[in-house]
Amino acid sequence: MAGKVSKFASKLEALPPLKEAVANGKPNVPTLQALRERIQSLLQPSGGQLEEEQPYAELSDTEVPVVSEALVEFAYEAVGEQDERLFVRRRKAPLSHRVGHAPLWGALQADPTILALLALEPGLAETDFSRALYLDTETTGLMGGTGTVPFLLGLAYFEGEQFVVEQVLLRTFAEERAMLLHLERRLRAASCVITYNGKTFDLPLLRSRAVLNRVRPLSEPVHLDLLHVARRLHRHRLSSCSLKSIESHVLGRDRVGDVEGAEIAAIYWHYVRTGDGDVLAGVLEHNELDVLSMISLVGLYGEALEQGVHPEDLAMAARVANKIVGTRALREKFGELRAEGLAAPEEARSKVRAVERAANWSSVALEKSTSGGALSVAAEVARTRGDKAAALHRYEQALAALLRDEDPLDQPLSLATRAVRKELVKLYEHHAKDFDRALLVLREGTGEAEAMVSKRHDRLVKKRDASRLKPTPGGTARKPKRGGAVGR
Repeated sequence: MAGKVSKFASKLEALPPLKEAVANGKPNVPTLQALRERIQSLLQPSGGQLEEEQPYAELSDTEVPVVSEALVEFAYEAVGEQDERLFVRRRKAPLSHRVGHAPLWGALQADPTILALLALEPGLAETDFSRALYLDTETTGLMGGTGTVPFLLGLAYFEGEQFVVEQVLLRTFAEERAMLLHLERRLRAASCVITYNGKTFDLPLLRSRAVLNRVRPLSEPVHLDLLHVARRLHRHRLSSCSLKSIESHVLGRDRVGDVEGAEIAAIYWHYVRTGDGDVLAGVLEHNELDVLSMISLVGLYGEALEQGVHPEDLAMAARVANKIVGTRALREKFGELRAEGLAAPEEARSKVRAVERAANWSSVALEKSTSGGALSVAAEVARTRGDKAAALHRYEQALAALLRDEDPLDQPLSLATRAVRKELVKLYEHHAKDFDRALLVLREGTGEAEAMVSKRHDRLVKKRDASRLKPTPGGTARKPKRGGAVGR
C-alpha cells in the first residue's frame, strides 16, 4: 500500500502546473482543474469513463434484469404506496412433495392442540394451519444487531391446493424497505407464523430492520418456533438440533452439496462486489429446502407423531404434555376434573386433554421401547394420574434399565438415574412406607444437595424408628433392630 501511495505521489509531483503552483504559493484555477482531470485519469480504469448504474426505479414493471441463470426466475414487483421495487420469485410445491418420509399435505391436517402442547403455546390450539406463514431468512451475519441485514427472505404459504415458496432477494440494500413492506402484508394475512429459531433470531432481526427503515411495526401473529419443539423431543439423543440434523435423523433426508450456513454471508458479499448472481444458486436452494422442511415438520409433529418419530422421542413428547398439569393440587384433583368433563373450566379441560394425550403417547412408546427414558416417563404419567403403585413399579423398572445401560466406569451417574432414585425415595417414604428401602436408595445417590440429603435421611430414620415402636397386634411394642440406621 505504501508503494502505491508513493508511486501516485511521484506522478502528481511530475506535473509542471503543480510544481509552479507550489513554488508561487498562489491558487491557480486552471492548474487545479488540470490536477482534477489528471487524478481522474489515474483512478479510472482503461477503456474510458465509468458508466453509471441504472437505478432500479427506472425499470419497467415487466422488465427482468437477467444477469445470471440463478436469478432468471426473479422479477420486479411494485409494493407500497410509493411503488417501491421488490425482487421476488415464486415456486409451487405440490402437496405430494416429501421431505424424507414426511409429505407436505400433513401440515394441513395437523392437530393444532397437539402443536400447542408441544410448543407450550396455548394460542396455537385454535389456529387454522392452512393459513400459516412459514418464514426463514438468510443474513449478512449470524450475530444479529443493527449491522446485520436479511438479504434473502424465504416465505411459504398454502394457496390453490399447493404450497407457494416465495423468495425475496436484495440486489441492493435500498430494496430492504420494500421487502419489509411485503413481509408485513403477508404477516397480516396469516393465522400464525412458523419458523425455526425465529423467536430468537429471525423475527427480532426483522423487527429491528423495520424500525431502521421507518416501516410500521410488524404484525405479531401467534408464533410456532419449531426449534423449541425439536429440542424438547430430540435433544436427549441428538447432539445437535439444527434443522439439517433434524432433517437427517427425524425426517430421513440428507442434503447433498448443501451450502454451509457459515458460508452464506461471504457468498452474498461476493455477489454484492461482483454482481455475479450465479454464486447465489446454492444459497437460494438452501433457503428453499429450509422452508419446505418446516412444512413437513409441522405435519410430522401435529399429525403423525406416533408413527413418524423414534419411540424415545415420543416418550419425551409425553413428558412435555404431562407437565402441563403442573401443580400438586391439580394433580390430586385430576380424577374430579376428568369426571366433570365438559362442565369443567376451559383451562381444566385442556389440562385433562394433555394428560390423556401423554398417557397415549407413553403407552405407544412403551410398546416400541422399554428403555429407561420411556419407563421413567410412564412412571411420571402414572403419578400424575394418581396411580402411585403403578408409578413406583415403573420407576423401579426404569432404574434397572438405566443401570443396565450405563457405563459402570462413568462417574458420577447420569442425571436421569439420580432423578429416578429421587422419585423412588419419595414413593417409598410416602406411599409404600418402606423406610429401609428409601434409606438404601438415598444412600446410593439422588443428586440432591448435601443439606437436603441430610434432612431427608434424618426424617426417614425417625419415621422408621417410630414405625418399629408401634404396638403389635398382640399388644407389645416391637423392639428396634440393632445396628442403627442405614448409612447415608
